[in-house]
Amino acid sequence: TGSAVRPLLLLRWAARDLRRRWPQVAAIALIISIGTGIYAALGSTATWRRESNDASFGMLHMYDLRVKAAEGADAATGEMLAVLDDLPDPGIVAAAEERLVVPTQVDASTGDQTILVPGRIIGMDLSDGGPHVNDVDVDEGDGRDLDAADDGAPVALLERNFADHYDLPPGGGVRVAGDRAVETVGIGLAPEYFFVMTEEGGFFAQANFAALFTSLSTAQDLAGRPDRVNDLVLTLAPGADPGGAAAAVEQAFSSSGAGLGVTVMQTDDEDAYRVLYDDIESDQRFWNMFAGLILAGATFGAFNLSSRMVESQRREIGIGMALGWSRRRLAVRPLLVGAQIALLGALFGVMTGLVVMAALRPVYRALLPLPVWHTDFQPAVFARGAVLGFALPLVATAWPVWRAVRVMPVDAISTAHRACRGGLAPPPPPVPWAGQAFPRT
Repeated sequence: TGSAVRPLLLLRWAARDLRRRWPQVAAIALIISIGTGIYAALGSTATWRRESNDASFGMLHMYDLRVKAAEGADAATGEMLAVLDDLPDPGIVAAAEERLVVPTQVDASTGDQTILVPGRIIGMDLSDGGPHVNDVDVDEGDGRDLDAADDGAPVALLERNFADHYDLPPGGGVRVAGDRAVETVGIGLAPEYFFVMTEEGGFFAQANFAALFTSLSTAQDLAGRPDRVNDLVLTLAPGADPGGAAAAVEQAFSSSGAGLGVTVMQTDDEDAYRVLYDDIESDQRFWNMFAGLILAGATFGAFNLSSRMVESQRREIGIGMALGWSRRRLAVRPLLVGAQIALLGALFGVMTGLVVMAALRPVYRALLPLPVWHTDFQPAVFARGAVLGFALPLVATAWPVWRAVRVMPVDAISTAHRACRGGLAPPPPPVPWAGQAFPRT
């Protein structure tokens, strides 16, 4: 046979082997596709979450530094902003706004249920189209946003996680401490409440906590603190060092004559921010472990099938070596079957990953209602999954093939019970019964 015919012959042999064992090949390829598909889909979720977090915090201008007054302490409006003028480099501050943040009780009871929970009133600066730091997002259909005309009016935005939990409408009303009525003109989401936590560290606390966003003057009126503020949020100029800026702001407040004890927080100190980013890495390690277990099972299945194939072809391999065929050429035939399994598994894995991604999108959107979600197809993650799904079964096939072509031709041609092989010995032949009616003569 000429050299041009031999590759064609090997391909025909491999196709015949594939047809003879198509149930095993299909089963292993399916297991590989599940492993690679889950790996690719869950690996994509890490990128989704990171990009969505960045876009959501960026869209609402999450603060870089937050200056919180000590419990019960406050300052006159404008006094906290004035301290920033004493910074060694005031230019590091891009935007800054004062707020009044006070605890309260929120009564959002309806005709069907009683809802009485602790809450918080956040008074924001609505002048000049504000707030410009820690803005509040109001989706279409969730009412309207606040504007300068609402300054001093008893209206507010109700925090979205709380409203969604109790299925509260955008337009309605609540009552706060002092039996004061507040009209809720919309439902909004702020960066500090993307993920609602209790002060004790409890997760998903939207059932037991309500936040109200309103104008600064309205918050001062509801809290009985006219012309007072106790919170300052600011963003830094591009390239500014948050750690150095935090130290400078803290030093400026310590040196000021206001005598206001403050705590300076960076973005990482905010519970919602920290949890949303920290969970990405821990969840990804768990998903990788889960997908790895499935891929390990698929690799073992490919190894088992290839070992059986090589055992059944031992005599053919021995005859081929006796006729002068090289070990490399003899190894091609079973390796082609392994490559076919790997290729089918990788292709099916892409389709499986797309199906899993489609199922995960609504789950993540419902679990974490961020204002911006990026759930695009991730080519790099799927490429890694496809390469992994192709390489693992191919390597699993190569090991028994390498062992088979390294034996001597006479050992390979030997019958099964004389061939050098691992495992248990074959059972002995049956012993005839003593009282057989037709003994052998």
